[in-house]
Amino acid sequence: MNSVSIASRARRPLGALLFMLGFVALSAPAWAQEGEESGQGEQPAAEETALPAGPTPRLFMVPTDSVGGELTSIIPERVDDGTRARLKEQRGLELLPDYRQMQERLGGGRNASAAVAEAERLYTSGIGLLAAGDSQRAAETFQRALDMMNEHLSDLQNFDVYADTLANLSLAYFQTNFDLDARKLMQRYAQLRPGATLDPEKFPADLREVFDAEVDRVEKAGPGVLAVVGNVDGAQVYLDGELKGVTPTRIDGVGFGHHYLVVRGGGSVWSQEVRVRGRGTEQAVSVELGASREASASTDNDLPAFYLDLRETLRSGRFGTELSPYLVELTTRTGADFVAWVIMVRDGRDYAAAPFVYRARDGMVVQGENVSFNMEMSNQRVGVSRLAAEIATAVRTMPADRAVVDVDLAPAPVVAVEVPAVTEGTSEEGASTSGVREVREENEVARAPLPTPGPVVEDPEVIAPPAAMPSEGRSNTGRYLAYGGAAVLAGGAIAGTLFLILRSSASQPAAFEAEVEW
Repeated sequence: MNSVSIASRARRPLGALLFMLGFVALSAPAWAQEGEESGQGEQPAAEETALPAGPTPRLFMVPTDSVGGELTSIIPERVDDGTRARLKEQRGLELLPDYRQMQERLGGGRNASAAVAEAERLYTSGIGLLAAGDSQRAAETFQRALDMMNEHLSDLQNFDVYADTLANLSLAYFQTNFDLDARKLMQRYAQLRPGATLDPEKFPADLREVFDAEVDRVEKAGPGVLAVVGNVDGAQVYLDGELKGVTPTRIDGVGFGHHYLVVRGGGSVWSQEVRVRGRGTEQAVSVELGASREASASTDNDLPAFYLDLRETLRSGRFGTELSPYLVELTTRTGADFVAWVIMVRDGRDYAAAPFVYRARDGMVVQGENVSFNMEMSNQRVGVSRLAAEIATAVRTMPADRAVVDVDLAPAPVVAVEVPAVTEGTSEEGASTSGVREVREENEVARAPLPTPGPVVEDPEVIAPPAAMPSEGRSNTGRYLAYGGAAVLAGGAIAGTLFLILRSSASQPAAFEAEVEW
């Protein structure tokens, strides 16, 4: 009979098992922590939204405003500055400068400006598109070039490019069946260049006939006279890009039709399109040269009318399809793929900011989730981060379920309701009533003026909020179970270790023995 004792062998698997349980226990808190960090529903305060691959979307942001201007200007300005700063940090998104900065980049200076250079580049591009047979894109390109030259007329030096743009735009419109626009542009070209000759291989017979008829009209009307006077003597006077003298001056032999007058002097520039009546008529032109361009840069007078109208419409809080022509013009001038704006309204004693995004490709407008700011603006950093995330997400996805056509953010109007006259007598409270007709206002809410928030103070002692905030209403049950289980398993590991130590010191195995006989 052979016998084998397996007592010591039995203790070893038991110890190994207890050690494994201890290792699991010590790892449990780490697993729990990882689960918390990757838990669903938690969004970082300043989430960076990934944008689709391809050309970087160009975003233009209209300055943040409040409905009816009811909020003190410092509040929208803070929100606007913070949102722009967060949008600049978004990868895959190009935030364009504000309109005034873009205007200063493309304009300004007494020599040919960057805007004129860009217009000439567009003119050259339009020539290529027209030669390639893409009349639609050529018309759009020539129109953009002409608009830029009209806007920066005072910087325009080469009127030959201007006149040739008129002729080529006329041809592009004619080939895209915009016959009326084509004829008007050809008439303008004939008034500026009555001695020109149109290439019959390029211009169709219909446009050449329009040109010849307008030249006959200019010749029959005869030239006119422009008498230019101004509040600054010695200012240089240019007509269609040619220097004609200094103020006061008289310009003879000006052909019938539309011409372009530019006066420079006193550190400022004055420009205007004039229509000469011809027939020897003398027309007086009064020039008012004001402050220099640099001195007037801080006013809105140098901003185009369409842009001011757009901002005024957004400020009303009620807008819809009427925004389309303004937004098309804005994206055409800035080259933006998307336009965003934020409108703020009173929300009790706090503020609510509503973000919107417009896509130039199809004219779609979506509205993001409103973001709340408290009266003290102490949650400004978190709020602007959420606004930037809403805008970036809209640029990325343009969700159809958030598309809007008509928006009304303005407060409900106050409605006056007449209370029927009370017969003379005594009211329930005992006050005398003598047939007085009361007028009560419905929907009336006490709107005491809110205090202006103080400056934002960066306190180094204040701990910054975490990048990820737990979502509201999330349960902590999983966390408690993880830590409770970890504590139980850790206790088991300690008990197992003590067990091994005590049993190994014993002289005879007593816990578990077995003999096998055969």
